[in-house]
Amino acid sequence: MPRVKIRFISWYSRCMFSPEGAGSAIVLSSILVENYKPISVLPVLSKVLERVVHTQMSAYLDHLGFLHKHQYGFRRGRSTAQAVGLLNNFVLDAMDGQKVTGMLFLDISKAFDSINHKILLGKLEHIGLSARSLRWFKSYLADRRQCVCINGEMSETRTIDLGVPQGSILGPLLFNVYINSLSSAITKSELILYADDAVLVVAASTSKWVNDALRHDFNEICNWYISNKLTVNVKTKLMLSGSKTMLSSFSDFTFSAGEDQVNRVSSFNYLGVVLDEKCNERCMSIAFYKNWGIAS
Repeated sequence: MPRVKIRFISWYSRCMFSPEGAGSAIVLSSILVENYKPISVLPVLSKVLERVVHTQMSAYLDHLGFLHKHQYGFRRGRSTAQAVGLLNNFVLDAMDGQKVTGMLFLDISKAFDSINHKILLGKLEHIGLSARSLRWFKSYLADRRQCVCINGEMSETRTIDLGVPQGSILGPLLFNVYINSLSSAITKSELILYADDAVLVVAASTSKWVNDALRHDFNEICNWYISNKLTVNVKTKLMLSGSKTMLSSFSDFTFSAGEDQVNRVSSFNYLGVVLDEKCNERCMSIAFYKNWGIAS
């Protein structure tokens, strides 16, 4: 990690997020306020400094082989196309084996805004960061403030006690570190991640096997979310994919999360690609495939 004086970093954090400063995080509110997220407007100094830290931190994580192999968000050389391609190949391989694939699409509610700083610092310590580096990151996260702007009227600022700064260079990397241990909770299915979008994938020839595997890992994920102070989004969806013949034996398949039944869908828009239960793939944009060399 860069050997920068902690005193300097503390000044930078306070100045960057002052009400009139260039680093204030502003939420533009509308009728559906929950659709808006605070975006940090970073001064040039912060971008330079964060880029240096990001480069060294990324190299260190790559050296450790720390990040989950199927995490495709915010990583150099990884893309949405690769995540979609992996999922599609998994479904096709299962069909070749006369199996049905169950896919549970999960999302973390307000993921970037919910990161617990104490837990994050504990995870950074666990991967071997020095005491000096931990003080750096603690200072980086502390004393940040945000306000809301409605019709040109600015609210008073409030201190941000949770989350990583959205729009920052380090924020996505820190998020990946935070969520990385989610993969250790999964034992009976495959986990594909793109930032906070997660897909549980399991293939089997019987509905009981699919249900049991998804239920076990979904419960483990919920426990992981609770211990890491995150919340599963209510938009969780279930989709089964396979041939018409194989799907006929799953016609009455249902899946519940606690007392609530998860909505089973016949198609799902996953990272810009519409996947349906018969494994027909319709891309939102043909250019998406041409750009990444994936046949449609």
